[in-house]
Parts: sequence; structure tokens; C-alpha cells
Amino acid sequence: MKNLLGGAFLVASIAVAGSSSGTVPPNVHIAYPIPGSPNSNYFKVSFTVTCQGGQNGVKWGFDGSSVGSATFYDNFNSQFLHKLPTGWHTVDVSASCGQDQVRFFVN
Repeated sequence: MKNLLGGAFLVASIAVAGSSSGTVPPNVHIAYPIPGSPNSNYFKVSFTVTCQGGQNGVKWGFDGSSVGSATFYDNFNSQFLHKLPTGWHTVDVSASCGQDQVRFFVN
């Protein structure tokens, strides 16, 4: 009986803990625009930055030109609309703890 209860406790503990994929989310993540996606001239930009250890900085822009910057502690999120001419473009986000870039098309 003791082994049966111990086994049931182990199974219940694993179920509560959930699965572990072993992946760590990136420090800088651009959610929108989606890589390679077609977009209208006014398109949504959304990104998240998570850096540990005090004051951090982040800069963002399009096609190598700066659009904005901020200082933050631990986490910074941004969502905004932007307008670019038709063609292929990149959105770049660079923080003190990492960077991300997405290439996308404007119709």
C-alpha cells in the first residue's frame, strides 16, 4: 500500500508540474510583423524585450533607420502602427541583452 501511494504521489506531482520543453524564450522577440508576411501600408509592430540586472536600453527602427528608443528595468513591451512604402523591409530591435530582426513585405 505504501508503494502504491508513493507512486500515485509521484504521478500527481508530475501532472501538476507540467511538461518541460527545455526551451528558453529569447530576450528580444518581435511578434509582428510575421517574418515574410505581406502587410498593408499601415501595419502593426509588436515586440517584447526582457533583460535582467537593472537599467537596460532598447532601440528600434526600419531598414537600418532608428525610429525610437527607451530605457527600462527588466521588461519592455511596445505595440504601434507604422506606414512604409510598398516593397521588402526589415524591422530591427536591439537591446542591451540581445536583438531580433524580421523581414516582411508591404503591399
